Amino acid sequence: MRFDGTSLLRGPEAHDDTIYAETISTLVLHGWSPLFTVRRQELKYIHAPRPELYDLKEDPKELNNLFEERLEQGAVLSQKLNEHVGEDLFGAKALEEMVVMDSETA
Repeated sequence: MRFDGTSLLRGPEAHDDTIYAETISTLVLHGWSPLFTVRRQELKYIHAPRPELYDLKEDPKELNNLFEERLEQGAVLSQKLNEHVGEDLFGAKALEEMVVMDSETA
């Protein structure tokens, strides 16, 4: 039987060290844009209406957005995100799939 994923038995050098995360709770609960992020080593890129890039080793509380200072690194992580989820992050597909919750559920 085969499953999607990466075997952790082969060691860290055998797989990509990029971590992906997303949330649509910002959209569903507040009407804001969904957030998508990619983390690779100490860098964390957040695809938001205003892109964010943080060096988590130097800035673990994510107080200093480095995106404008490190455009090349931001572009690399943005491309990694596009490879994972596609380019329609804030487009019609996300809105079509939005779940409307009543106030009791939310």
